[in-house]
Amino acid sequence: MTSHLNYKIKLKTNAHRVLGGFCASCGASEGLEIDHLKPSYKELIQTLIGKKLAKNGQRRYHEIRLLLNKGYKPEEFFQLLCGTCHNLKTDKNKDWNNFSKESNLFKSNQMDFFE
Repeated sequence: MTSHLNYKIKLKTNAHRVLGGFCASCGASEGLEIDHLKPSYKELIQTLIGKKLAKNGQRRYHEIRLLLNKGYKPEEFFQLLCGTCHNLKTDKNKDWNNFSKESNLFKSNQMDFFE
């Protein structure tokens, strides 16, 4: 059980690192959530990774890992938002440009994702 918990923590930590580690809207570093840049990316990601993952709290982290393994850049599909900004984006649902991701996101090499 401990090794599974460590794996989940490492998966989340690496996903946040790949996506820059800060809220793309306000810069917060706490309470971060993974957000699809566009709703249509949900289906596109399933096509790119070749499978539909179970709906659970770890799904986004696994999608990021699988995208990296296939040579894609997760930051082109996801961004980090703090809970407040994520709720605002969801509420405003139609105005995606107000919540665009930062242009200088940390670029992670897929090889060091699990090191």
